Amino acid sequence: MSRAGSSRLVKSCLLGLVLALALAAAYTSSLIVRRQQTLREVSRYNLTWLVSQAALEVSRLQGVTAAAMVPGSGLDGDDVELWLDIVANRAQVFEGGEIAEFVATSAELRAIVAEFRKTVRAGQAVVEEPASLERLPRLLALFGALNAPMAHLAAAANTHGGELVEQDQRQLGNLHWLFAAILGALTLCAFGLIGALLRHNRLLAQARERVEQQNQILEKRDRELLSQNARIFFMAHHDALTGLPNRLMFHERLQEALDQQRRRGDGIALLCLDLDYFKQVNDTLGHPAGDMLLKEVAGRLRSCVREGDVVARLGGDEFAILQCGVSQPEHANILAQRIVEALGAPYDLGGDQAVVGASVGIAAVTADLCSADMLLRNADLALYRAKANGRGSFSLFESGMDAEMRARRAIELDLREALARREFEVFYQPVFHLQGLCLSGFEALLRWRHPDRGLVSPAEFIPLAEELGLLVPIGAWVLAQACADAATWPDGISVAVNLSPVQFCNPGLVAAVRQALQRSGLPAQRLELEITESALLQDSKAVLAALHELRALGLRTALDDFGTGYSSLSYLRSFPFDKLKIDQSFVRGMTYRPDCRAIVRSVLGLARELGMATTAEGVETEEQLDQLLRDGCAEVQGFLFDRPRPMADIRQWLVPGASWERTAHGAGAAAGAVGGQETAGGQTATTVLKRPTARRVEAVPAQVLKWAEPK
Repeated sequence: MSRAGSSRLVKSCLLGLVLALALAAAYTSSLIVRRQQTLREVSRYNLTWLVSQAALEVSRLQGVTAAAMVPGSGLDGDDVELWLDIVANRAQVFEGGEIAEFVATSAELRAIVAEFRKTVRAGQAVVEEPASLERLPRLLALFGALNAPMAHLAAAANTHGGELVEQDQRQLGNLHWLFAAILGALTLCAFGLIGALLRHNRLLAQARERVEQQNQILEKRDRELLSQNARIFFMAHHDALTGLPNRLMFHERLQEALDQQRRRGDGIALLCLDLDYFKQVNDTLGHPAGDMLLKEVAGRLRSCVREGDVVARLGGDEFAILQCGVSQPEHANILAQRIVEALGAPYDLGGDQAVVGASVGIAAVTADLCSADMLLRNADLALYRAKANGRGSFSLFESGMDAEMRARRAIELDLREALARREFEVFYQPVFHLQGLCLSGFEALLRWRHPDRGLVSPAEFIPLAEELGLLVPIGAWVLAQACADAATWPDGISVAVNLSPVQFCNPGLVAAVRQALQRSGLPAQRLELEITESALLQDSKAVLAALHELRALGLRTALDDFGTGYSSLSYLRSFPFDKLKIDQSFVRGMTYRPDCRAIVRSVLGLARELGMATTAEGVETEEQLDQLLRDGCAEVQGFLFDRPRPMADIRQWLVPGASWERTAHGAGAAAGAVGGQETAGGQTATTVLKRPTARRVEAVPAQVLKWAEPK
């Protein structure tokens, strides 16, 4: 046979197979229709359930009726009416559908259904009668007669349903075998068609397959390469945690903006910001919570800027924003204020709430400032100024900030070495019993004697020491030095150490106090520790546990600057302090401001009721002294008596029985060749040496780390 004849034969066979498949498909469709009709007929199996359910509901109605007749059963006539309505609805089902056809097959079944309906109507009439004792028994008797007929009806329905099931099973079985035969034939036809097509097109399919495989390999490699390049580019230019541009990409965008600014003169401002107290979130809630916080901050920053502005994370909790195309620095100030407000709102970190702020530094492009590095540097300097002004604020770069930063760095380098070089000193300010003005103890104040700058103000170096993480070792040194100095004083003269909030975060605090007492030999009862309310705010449970450990050593505790913080009364309830120290802001205003006078009196009364001693800080005038004496304050300190002095200059106060007395004209009177000193109020106070009294001198604190000026 020729090749042309063979081709025609193959085409004829393929055409015959296609026609056979078409006929088989048409016949299969008709079988599917018949199968669906049979399945619909299967739904009549519900007949058995409906009839059985009617008999069951009649029985439940009888049970509810009988229970309602029993007092205290919890059922009443309303429950009986409810079940009667259910039975009545079931009786209506018998009026149509397959149930009606089934009932019509037998006169006996028709009679049972008729009796069922009649009984339901009679029961409804009984229920509608006025309430009486005979109503429920009559209803129970009516439906009791239906038990046997309804059971017979349910049995007949069950038998009828079984016959229908058997009939349908036979039909479904026939359809099953017919389907199997059709499917077998279709399978054979399909295999034949596939074989013919494969034989006819084998070479072409193989060639196409090889080409497609090669194309797929190339496309896959191209996609993988593009995906990897995009991922590498994104990772190289974006922060992995927040998805914001990183320092590299931000520097590129900044350089592009500066290039456009040179051509078009657009206004450009750079805002650098970091989060206030972010470290506390990491320390208290953990790093996962810190990561959640950074993501929330990134989202809020995106919502604060315009489209076209660039928000980037430079690292840690540092972010930067590039604002272009608007007049500067007016719009930068508005944006900074919006950022401070947005980031200061509370954060929900998986059930924990955190509140942090943001400090913002702003640097705008000027005619003599067009370098990206210089702009970043100036924004950082402005950020440092914002932090120094008080966290949660913003500051615009000024030319003098550069010199300030150089001076700050010089102080920072010197401060890191000050402890090793023994440049720190402890100054002492005396504290007096108000009755008799006898010396009670000393308050210690930290001073830094710089070799070139002289005495550096604590307000200048204490915040810097906290930022550099030096407060813990400095505080430990001051604690040890104060205990060592106090050990050389006469018995009864005590010293107190102010513990900063940073020291309470240090787990070695109790050990440091114990070591200072052991090395100095100072009795624990002569040491008093002052705690500010800001320390209690950090982690009240941990702080209170540390306070109990410290008090177990035998020393005393005082709540410093009482009334200037938060929740003071709750602290007094949770921890029994030995003393309350009235803040100098209230003492200074008590002679001319009624509100300050009322606060001082309230604190004194509260302390008396709680059995606590009181010390008034910052006494500068004799008018204040007289007022405190009348109000019942226990101890006083301030410039009226003496200013803080080094250890070598307080010897005159260490004479047994030393006290402070007034002269006739209001100044201190000398009794023993001891010079006076000027007070903050302009008066002169002089030490008077007296013989020791028989009264025991109480311990009074000497603070160590005071941020404000001496009292």
